Amino acid sequence: MGMCYSSLACGAPGLSRQSAALTEIGRHLGLPVWSTAGGTDSKVVDEQAAIESAISILFAALSGGDLTHDVGFIEGSSMNGSLQMAVMSDVVMSFVKRLLRGIEVDPETLASKVIHEVGPGGHFLSTDRTLNCFKREFWFPRLLDSSRREEWQAGGARSMEKRGQVYMEDILKNHRPASLTARAQEQIEVILANDESRYAPQTQAKGRRPSASLRSKGVSNERCSAAAT
Repeated sequence: MGMCYSSLACGAPGLSRQSAALTEIGRHLGLPVWSTAGGTDSKVVDEQAAIESAISILFAALSGGDLTHDVGFIEGSSMNGSLQMAVMSDVVMSFVKRLLRGIEVDPETLASKVIHEVGPGGHFLSTDRTLNCFKREFWFPRLLDSSRREEWQAGGARSMEKRGQVYMEDILKNHRPASLTARAQEQIEVILANDESRYAPQTQAKGRRPSASLRSKGVSNERCSAAAT
């Protein structure tokens, strides 16, 4: 809680630290953890929203929670949702996933043979290896702009906010979600069955009636969402 306004401080460091601590406790106890990130105390999708979302998402990823919620929330104490904020946070999550992938070091990535063939004064842009590898190694964000100023101006000089708005509207108009594959459905059923055998007996032994989702599925709705993802 923010002590200045007696409200949820969604974008403050304390919430990320608390989520990290709960993740450590959950791991120690062998329990799945529902973490928090991607929200902001800002009232609009602005620089404050970008800062708070990016830092909290990175911290949640490094902490290693099983499921992270609040992505796309603005005005933390009111927990209002923003589709444009969700779109921007999606870029942050893509950025963070690329960071966490790290750097592969093996004979292929070291490319000693290619380095020897190119030699001093040469370049690698025309080699087959560069053509085969650059799409895998480089990150191509949907909304971040790294073009030259002239190209940016020729494209309408659109800000991050405007690019996010256009992309969000395109998703709402054209996106059609794909159905779960048969393999994914089978994996979900395995997870549900394993969790039912793991958690339901403990719940009954303590004298508590299992929830409807536990009785019918073996897990909570949140766990099902994580499995489907």
